Amino acid sequence: MGVIKRQTLYGSLYSYIGVVIGFVTTGILFPNYFTSEEVGLVNMLIAYSTIFAQFASLGFNNATFRLFPYFRNADKKHKGFLFLAIFAAIIGFLLSVGIIIILKPYLTSYHGTMSSLMVSYYIYIVPIVLFVLLFNLFDTYYTVLYNSVIGTFLKELLLRFLILLAFLGFFYQLFNFHGFVIGFTLSYFLPFLIIFLFLLRAGQINFRPRFEFLDKNMVRTLSAVSLFGLISYSTDIIVFNIDRIMIDRLMGLSDAGIYSTAFLFGAIVMVPSRSLFKISTTIIADAWKNNDLKTLREIYSKSCLNQFFIGVLIFLLILVNLENIMHILPKDYGEGKYVIVLISLAMLFNMVVGINGVLIMTSKEYRMNTYLLFLLAILIFVSNLIFIPQYGILGSAIATMISKLIINVLRAIYVNWKFGMQPYNYKFGLILLIFGISYVVHILLPVNDNFILDIIVRSLIILALFGIASFYLKVSEELNGIVLYIFNLVKKPRKS
Repeated sequence: MGVIKRQTLYGSLYSYIGVVIGFVTTGILFPNYFTSEEVGLVNMLIAYSTIFAQFASLGFNNATFRLFPYFRNADKKHKGFLFLAIFAAIIGFLLSVGIIIILKPYLTSYHGTMSSLMVSYYIYIVPIVLFVLLFNLFDTYYTVLYNSVIGTFLKELLLRFLILLAFLGFFYQLFNFHGFVIGFTLSYFLPFLIIFLFLLRAGQINFRPRFEFLDKNMVRTLSAVSLFGLISYSTDIIVFNIDRIMIDRLMGLSDAGIYSTAFLFGAIVMVPSRSLFKISTTIIADAWKNNDLKTLREIYSKSCLNQFFIGVLIFLLILVNLENIMHILPKDYGEGKYVIVLISLAMLFNMVVGINGVLIMTSKEYRMNTYLLFLLAILIFVSNLIFIPQYGILGSAIATMISKLIINVLRAIYVNWKFGMQPYNYKFGLILLIFGISYVVHILLPVNDNFILDIIVRSLIILALFGIASFYLKVSEELNGIVLYIFNLVKKPRKS
């Protein structure tokens, strides 16, 4: 298998194991053993830390993806690129700490009243920002060295396992909620430390500056790409968290906790895309450098089809088990039922356009990606202001779904117009047809009183029907190839 296939497959495997751990932890255990306000606090710590960590990067991760091909030279220690990344991170972190301190009175108050939980734990944002910033820096650096799997394992699986361990300490009364928050914070340190040690062992850590490679043109390009990267990535992170933040601001920590838990279920649809985006960004940046349009069209076309296929399957499994999911959550989470559906649909809109955002971001038209993300932020902000007062947390889900639909249509149109790439064909219709038939079969299935058993039986039947139909209709050559590859491995006789 090629680099993209192999690393996407392994990355997706780690991601899904991590999703199971995260689902059990934040989707089941948190809502049942923490108050909804405590759940809201944890999610706000994540949201604010993610945003500030992205700002602290000063957009240099974007510059790494797009410009590292021009620095790539193992013999010359990649021309001192890591020193530039570390220097940018130090400056960015100091700026972020200043902003965090300045914004404390605003971010810890609700309707003029201070939140005791946010006041008590607000300072924990600072160490989490530092750990996330450093992890992202080294993860990006390792990715452009054609190894995205280690970072995916650490972020998607190990981090979630560490958070689960912190919860178990709380569950078995080794410490109280305060101790959990400390453990939760320290969970972000270990992934950074491990990826640093991996790079050190690989001989890829070198902090020596090489200023002789920085001519005026490269400095100007680095600055421009980093600036637009800062705007793009910060906007992207804000877009991903703005609904929860606005619910937190307009309704309170408790509603934010309920919405965040529902959002978690819906966001499962996007899990397969994470690994693909990471490794494909490096490949696509190299292809743009070499003007390899054939490779770009092939990656774009396959990403749209395969992500849509997987996204539709996950969306289907969520829909057929929606009532069972609500049995898992406490009763006061009932209003999150249709939030799950709408967020799942919003994420599916992201999946159907594949890696077109990466195509734009790594091309000479990278500024357009910033403009589109900025437009998306405005759409989500305005629509949340309109719908939250009317429909509460459901209104926020409606706003996210509509905004995602609009921006993804615009992205697809732009890629087709600017680069002449149009990946859609009859196979997308086949996938929707299989989806419709599978959903009708689900309606006809009897409901088992044991909701756990019902989830297992219903999911296996739908998965088998969807998978067999897709395989024989040859919806995706890549997915068929993976199935045959696994089948041959199982079938292959062992050597005596």
